[in-house]
Amino acid sequence: MSGQHSTEVSSKFSRFTIIKGSYKKVGCHELRVDVMIPRTSLEGKGKRPVIARFHGGYLVLGDSLFPDWFPNWILDLAYKHAAIIVSPNYRLIPEATGLEVLDDIEDFWQWLHSPAVTDLLSNQSQWSQPLELDLERIITAGESAGGLLSIQTALSHADQIRVCTASYPVVDIEDPFFSTAFEKNILGTPQVPESVITDHIAKLVPGSVVSSAVPPERIQLMFGFVQQGRLLEFIQRGAISEEDIKKLIPMRRIEDDDAKLPVGGLFINHGIQDTAVPVAGSKKFIAKIQAVMKGKQGADNVTLTLQDGEHGYDAQTTLDEGWVQDGLTSVVSAWLE
Repeated sequence: MSGQHSTEVSSKFSRFTIIKGSYKKVGCHELRVDVMIPRTSLEGKGKRPVIARFHGGYLVLGDSLFPDWFPNWILDLAYKHAAIIVSPNYRLIPEATGLEVLDDIEDFWQWLHSPAVTDLLSNQSQWSQPLELDLERIITAGESAGGLLSIQTALSHADQIRVCTASYPVVDIEDPFFSTAFEKNILGTPQVPESVITDHIAKLVPGSVVSSAVPPERIQLMFGFVQQGRLLEFIQRGAISEEDIKKLIPMRRIEDDDAKLPVGGLFINHGIQDTAVPVAGSKKFIAKIQAVMKGKQGADNVTLTLQDGEHGYDAQTTLDEGWVQDGLTSVVSAWLE
């Protein structure tokens, strides 16, 4: 079971030329990466700034190019500044473990800084001069579980990233919302029975890899993991030490003596009425950064923007929206200075 799906490119991305590549191979399964190049005049502009963007889906489903979950304001931001978006798929749970997901993101990061990217871009014939990534000007972004991965990447590579952004991130993974079974009205979805999870697990083929799943595929499985309080369990599966567990939990990682953020800090936006990822998690994370990281790189430049809205409220939000402009002013300054 490969789990690799061909994704029809949506008209939402019509302003971009999309190059599909592979950054890693797991057995016979290639993990796809999408390089999104804005169709602006890039000639003579030198290296282009980078947005490393991670998709959401509770780590259970999703795809880099699933348009419904790709915020318009990120596309607008890239287009306005002629920046290149680089967005990977990664192995999904429960076929993978949380540690394997982090391994994929780390391998993606190494790929992003390797000659393979230069080769991928230089093989394109539509530009008279090869495009180049400005790896000195990277921001990270992601939504939901992708926001978690954006923050994880920023904690792992703070000195290689200008600023981290995250939309409604699944950052407080140890909260009972993700680890305890109780009635949860998530995006209006009725409670999914435990049997959906057990049936899926029973059918797993050892060594199977899934790295792309577009809704409605696996949607019941995704909600079931959270409603039945088993998301944390499957993220931590295979973690055999306290160090492993800490690696999976940003709330713990920021306690390390050597923890730091990108020099431009952290910008989080979250919907107040979010039923999929409680806003309390983002509030708790920001408060803890301010308490335990005071004086460390980036920790004095953390922002939480709260807006009325449900999970994914910003999917259709453009860069012209007031809260986006206000929130991104310092982000753009730190990114492009």
